[in-house]
Amino acid sequence: MTQIHIISVGKLNKHYQQFAEDYQKLIKYNIKSTEISYSKKLPLNQIKQYEGKLINELLERKSHKIALNIIGQTYTSNEFTKLINSNLQSGKDLQFIIGGAFGL
Repeated sequence: MTQIHIISVGKLNKHYQQFAEDYQKLIKYNIKSTEISYSKKLPLNQIKQYEGKLINELLERKSHKIALNIIGQTYTSNEFTKLINSNLQSGKDLQFIIGGAFGL
């Protein structure tokens, strides 16, 4: 079965955790969520590179990937639904990548 995998740097705010769980129950696809956290202290200029390395280790070669970025392309709800559905209908897994405070 097709799977949706959400890869994010950092943990979801506890305030939003229940909303996320309720929403996942409405979706008919298997959803896996991986929150990347680390305790390594790095200089600012190395943080993004290290987070990228951790994300790359989780990416599946044959999946379709969508990076969520504040300066990325904007979609309406209907457009985003069509994008997701067209990718899921292909039979490939779908991976959403959400960067940390310093982006992707």
